[in-house]
Amino acid sequence: MQKFHHSTICFIYMPRKARTVSSTGIYHVMMRGINLQRIFEDDEDYEVLLLKLRQLTHEPSTPRSSTPSIAVYSYALMPNHIHLHLKVLEGKLGKVIQKIAGAYVYHYNLRHGRIGHLFQERYRSEPCETDEYAQTLARYIHQNPLVAGLTNNINDYKYTSWHEYSGLIPEGQKICDTSVILKQVSKDDLYSLIQEPLDEKAPCIDIKPMKRRRLTDDAVAEMLKNMGYENGWEMQSIDINTRNDVITKLVAKGAGIRQLQRVTGLATKTISKIAQRTTW
Repeated sequence: MQKFHHSTICFIYMPRKARTVSSTGIYHVMMRGINLQRIFEDDEDYEVLLLKLRQLTHEPSTPRSSTPSIAVYSYALMPNHIHLHLKVLEGKLGKVIQKIAGAYVYHYNLRHGRIGHLFQERYRSEPCETDEYAQTLARYIHQNPLVAGLTNNINDYKYTSWHEYSGLIPEGQKICDTSVILKQVSKDDLYSLIQEPLDEKAPCIDIKPMKRRRLTDDAVAEMLKNMGYENGWEMQSIDINTRNDVITKLVAKGAGIRQLQRVTGLATKTISKIAQRTTW
């Protein structure tokens, strides 16, 4: 009879850790592409996912229906992952994610001629139960394109809910209920907060430090000199259209809202409004 030595390797089944259930029904959810692969190839793919979100927010279930319904507070669709801040109104979170992911995977595989899983096996989720954390999520989710280095200005990245907060999306076309966050913080203040890195210890899923190059105040002042302005405070007395153009260019190069306030003396609210101008 074969004897087993102490060195024999044993495989012990470890059950999955149960998800934490939110007492408010509000969650931060992240879904990531399997092996970190891209899950969006072009604008059409992004629009299909947004359409599914819009359906779940605008078509609540009936008493005899098992269709889940949600309220979305913010989202970011990134090339290889998705962030959602949502409230489950009808059904369970798992059914909501199954509905979103299932419809999208069907579209993606059919359109791009592939089979098999597209998302990692399990989505990640965490409860959101306080106003303070809701604001943190609004910052974190909208920061994603900045953190990934895809843009220096959130106005230039199409597929986040920031455009609903900034007023570029008409009410009837919105996915998000922006009123929840905007009752806590103004649009201009939220924009300024999004430009500032979050503490790495913030309890958000998969949080990473802001990768965007952070300029020093001296570097911003030097950029102004190269544009013909010896002193940043000149921004307070020059032609408004010229001033706005200068501020827009500085923001595009990575200058922060509060940083520009220090260098130019302009009010942060003024700078924020200038920086939010977009052309797409």
